[in-house]
Amino acid sequence: MRGPLIALVCTGASLLVSSAAFAQDPYLDFRVPEARSFSWTVSGYTQASLSDANVLGTNYHNSNRWGAFGTTAHHRAESEQRVWALRADLAGQWNLSSRSNWLGSVYRSRDLSVFDNYFASIRASTTRFLGASDWGIDVDAGASYTSSRSGSSDDVTTFGTPTQSRNSTDASTHSYAGFVDEFMGPGYGRVRDVTGVFDAQVLERRLDSTGRLRHALSPDARRRLAELFSVRTSLGEAHDRPSRYFWREVERVLKADDALAEGWFDAQSLLRALESSTLAIPLVRLAGWRVSAGYFVELRRGHEDSERREESVNITGGVPTTIFFFETGSRSTLDRDRELARLNLAYHRPVGMRWQMGLAASAAYGDGASRLALLESSAELDHVIADRWVLSATAAQQVESVQDDGVRTHPTWRAQGGLQLAYFMEDSWTLFARDQLFQERQHVSFVSFGGPIVASEFRRTNQLSIGLTYRPVGRFEAPGLGISERLTRVPL
Repeated sequence: MRGPLIALVCTGASLLVSSAAFAQDPYLDFRVPEARSFSWTVSGYTQASLSDANVLGTNYHNSNRWGAFGTTAHHRAESEQRVWALRADLAGQWNLSSRSNWLGSVYRSRDLSVFDNYFASIRASTTRFLGASDWGIDVDAGASYTSSRSGSSDDVTTFGTPTQSRNSTDASTHSYAGFVDEFMGPGYGRVRDVTGVFDAQVLERRLDSTGRLRHALSPDARRRLAELFSVRTSLGEAHDRPSRYFWREVERVLKADDALAEGWFDAQSLLRALESSTLAIPLVRLAGWRVSAGYFVELRRGHEDSERREESVNITGGVPTTIFFFETGSRSTLDRDRELARLNLAYHRPVGMRWQMGLAASAAYGDGASRLALLESSAELDHVIADRWVLSATAAQQVESVQDDGVRTHPTWRAQGGLQLAYFMEDSWTLFARDQLFQERQHVSFVSFGGPIVASEFRRTNQLSIGLTYRPVGRFEAPGLGISERLTRVPL
């Protein structure tokens, strides 16, 4: 563990030394615009299918009925002073299928299966800052209820002379569970989503390269564009096709700055602006740091009922000669309570348009008699090499330990690392590479032959994925239209 610790200290020192260079950093100067959104959607779907067949004298009949419904209401409000989100969901689905086949008066079988699932939840979360300070309160609370039912019925009858046999099996499972959880605690510092700043910078560069800008954008126009990009996804709460409304607002900002040549977008510059700059690896730009602590409580109540019945009958001359019957049922509880004290730390820094780094760590302790001790940490580094050419590296580790009969067990340690490279050079190259490493070590104790045994387990998984496409030659010519195109390379 010494190597990662040294790297972390060196990274922190380099950031402190270079902090003066970012005094006018637009990422650090960005402030969240006030925005509110509300959306309520209702959806439903149903499907039915029937099929019949006759193969070599055997008749088959299959039917299936499936349906689902859902409704979601979502309200969100965000500003520099607070973030508030409320979401409610109600959903359900059901499936009924049957299958039967028979061969004249010799054989007949019928299978029936049913599955129902219903879910309801509500969750509210908020972060409120005290005035203009970086002190705030985090609250996250939710409740949910789920009910599910599954069952099957099989019936097989064989007709013979003079004996007829019938075998049937019925099985069903019902589960009901309710959850309530809450997290509350103070925090200091702010982490803002500043992806809008990056998107605005990319837009300005692309419009300049296509000759659609009269002059460089003013600081106020850049700020307005960054704020507009930051709320871009929320337009989808009001429109099914939000892009047309978003780009209308972009054009309005550029016109107000008198920066748009001829006062409008042409088709080439607009399509260029619509192209994704990172393509295969979505890049979220975060800026700031935050330390928070709180107490987490989760209550779960529920149970699961299972039933099974089997019956077998042989009938000779209309008189039952052999009868077998078996029936069983059980109920298991799903009750569980959890209580944890938690400490969270996060630090994120964009370094210009090209680089993004982030560090996060959290520690938790509690969970009743188990005295769970949990430590997690992660680091990420992203580099935008060129247009649609991104390098991303991630690393994460988790250490977990619990008490068993008052004795602290050996900790379980998990580590994971990944390296991704997505490269799309316009018209010619497409390259994707990913290397992921997962490692886990834990100690398991059990009793065998009257005595305790402690066994050590170790697992390691490494996954490498590479994809490559190369087009060495590509051209298109239409002399009558005055068009001649070759493979091109486009800058960011």
